Amino acid sequence: MKKVIVKTLALLLAIFTVFGMAACNSTKVQDGIVDTSKVPDAKGKIKFSYTANTEAQENAANAFIDAFNVQFPKVTVERDYDYAISQAPNRIASGDIGDVFYMAESDVYNFAVTHKALMDLSYYMTAYKIDRSDIYQGIFAAGMLENGIYYVARDFNQMIMVYNKDQVTAKNASDYVQDGWTWTTFLEDVCPLVTGDGYYAAQINLAYDPVFVPLLSAEVGKNEWYDTVAGKINLTDEGTAKLIESLIFAYNSGYVDLGLGDRSMFNDMKPVFRQCVYLQAESFGKEYDQDFIDWDMIHVPLVEGKIANSAFGCGSSGVGVFNRTKNPDAAAAFALFFYTQEGQTAFNGQTGGSVPVLASLKNAAFWQHADDTENGWSEKNWAANIYRANDFAVIGQLQCILPTDVADTLEEEWGKKMAQVVNGELQLDKALADLETLANEKWQTLMK
Repeated sequence: MKKVIVKTLALLLAIFTVFGMAACNSTKVQDGIVDTSKVPDAKGKIKFSYTANTEAQENAANAFIDAFNVQFPKVTVERDYDYAISQAPNRIASGDIGDVFYMAESDVYNFAVTHKALMDLSYYMTAYKIDRSDIYQGIFAAGMLENGIYYVARDFNQMIMVYNKDQVTAKNASDYVQDGWTWTTFLEDVCPLVTGDGYYAAQINLAYDPVFVPLLSAEVGKNEWYDTVAGKINLTDEGTAKLIESLIFAYNSGYVDLGLGDRSMFNDMKPVFRQCVYLQAESFGKEYDQDFIDWDMIHVPLVEGKIANSAFGCGSSGVGVFNRTKNPDAAAAFALFFYTQEGQTAFNGQTGGSVPVLASLKNAAFWQHADDTENGWSEKNWAANIYRANDFAVIGQLQCILPTDVADTLEEEWGKKMAQVVNGELQLDKALADLETLANEKWQTLMK
């Protein structure tokens, strides 16, 4: 009887030892906090909740998973493609969301702080040897919150301009539309030249965050118009309104449709320049091709005399890791695979992909339509999408840089105030002062 007991105890001890060793070989997560004393071991099963509304989007996700499994063959990825971002809050609450789930960068604060649903990936950035210096910093910053990393971008979308090259050539404006051009050149030289014969110069949406946020940096410096420590914004410094005033003057001259106010003057006319991002440029390009119009892309103009203050609004969508995941090692490895050359090439090399987030892939052929020589797409200025990205790309969404309530208030009221200004019902200086007061009062209330 004693021998049986001894053997049983020995067997139990061996079992506990095996499980103990297994536990030491993987990290644990509790309430979103990773136990960094453990060595990551990516294996087992995870679920990926991703929005794939088209075959192209599904192909991009599948290619990414396949490439991931080459690097991490011990991980099985369950594809949850019947997911929409709008479902996220409910699925977070029910715990039914994937270990890794698709999200917009504007939801980082909401999901990380409000819902407390995201895991900090800082430890895994080091553990999986992710080269942070290779990631475009404007887009990487969108995932940083309270000294943590809660979001991984899958693509890079920097505001650019796509334009009717035939009209620019016909109006002898080609010499002005070159890398390094400025807002002064665009507004004073190009706009008057290309307007006419059924065309107006440009379509620029002044109510859209990634468009107007960079304009606030033109005189005061990038990101200098807000202070997250003091909890305030500054829209009334001398010069802040200078570039916006120039755009409104161009609107009144019939050159630029700002998407606000009385737009009847632009009826039955077409824009020569359209501010957009990569995927929209592709769509516009197909329209131009169908009409046998030559077209190209150019970066957003720089600030005359203050080039260092130039800014391009950038954005993305990407993924976060659910902080209640039972497999943090595999989930983190999967999410951060978007920050590797293999992951970026796999995902953005498909028709459902966009511009890679890594500077090391800036010359890669797969996103620049290198094979499309028949339509001349291989000769287009795709580099406009990453022009001096590490110098000038800034977070474009207010929700990524201000508390959610402040951002929502400012975004909603900005459009209303700018519409009044464009309609001549309100002076720009007064509008900016009102917006500053409204946002600061909201922010100070939150800080109490």
